[in-house]
Amino acid sequence: MEEEIPTKEKSNIAGSILIVALVIALMAVAWGIGYFMGNEQLQNSKPDTAFCNNDKKSGETFFATIDRIENESILVSGLSNNDLNFQTQFYLHTDDNTIFEWRCTGINITDLEAGNIVKVTFRGAIAESYPAQIGNVIKVELLNSEI
Repeated sequence: MEEEIPTKEKSNIAGSILIVALVIALMAVAWGIGYFMGNEQLQNSKPDTAFCNNDKKSGETFFATIDRIENESILVSGLSNNDLNFQTQFYLHTDDNTIFEWRCTGINITDLEAGNIVKVTFRGAIAESYPAQIGNVIKVELLNSEI
């Protein structure tokens, strides 16, 4: 024969299940509110306050040391902390659309010199030659502490 659970214990079990369900529901509501408020803040935030105005122009990025500057071309050597594909030499072909920057301030290619550490942002293909060649250089950012 099966033993029947007394009515008082049934109501205690039902009450416990109800409390657990309410706690889970409240946690889900709190998570949802936090998620949507955070997402709204992220979408309404102004990235220009945290980054330079020109960071909206995205692309591939790597870090390098300047080896030589010739007119509007810069020969650089990728740093060892880059992805393996960016640890070689590159000719950066710059033009009037290339942004040169130091600490969010516009500079000129003439402010750069051999030995400077830079962050290079570009789009498009890399010509497979040696040194490799990058034609669509979006930005060259000087990372040295002084110009």
